[in-house]
Amino acid sequence: AGRKRIFELSTVPFKEFVDFRTDYNYSNKISDFFNIETQKKNTLLDEYVHFGGYPRVITGGSVEEKRKEMDEIYQSCIEKDISLLLKIQKTEKISDLVKLLASQVGRLINYHELSNTLNIASETLKKQLL
Repeated sequence: AGRKRIFELSTVPFKEFVDFRTDYNYSNKISDFFNIETQKKNTLLDEYVHFGGYPRVITGGSVEEKRKEMDEIYQSCIEKDISLLLKIQKTEKISDLVKLLASQVGRLINYHELSNTLNIASETLKKQLL
């Protein structure tokens, strides 16, 4: 009781993802796949870019299953890793912050604007981002 094992898996590279999704028909012949299956190549690339190479996600069947897996990964990172590391009790605020920052990629951060939007004190926000 209370014991667990942690397995670390890196993400699956695109080539391995293609092998899996094509039932290994192009194993060691990835260039043939790109030349022959142009439409499927685009579909698989879109799926890979959208969902990433997380092993459990790529083996999921439907788009809905993949979204649920991604949501579980996201929640695990937010609730466990980030919240524990930063000693944050209100995980919903961190989730809102992540979404807000994702919508502002490439722009300068305005702490005052973010703190007003999220209803978080500017100093608290700065501590969380630094």
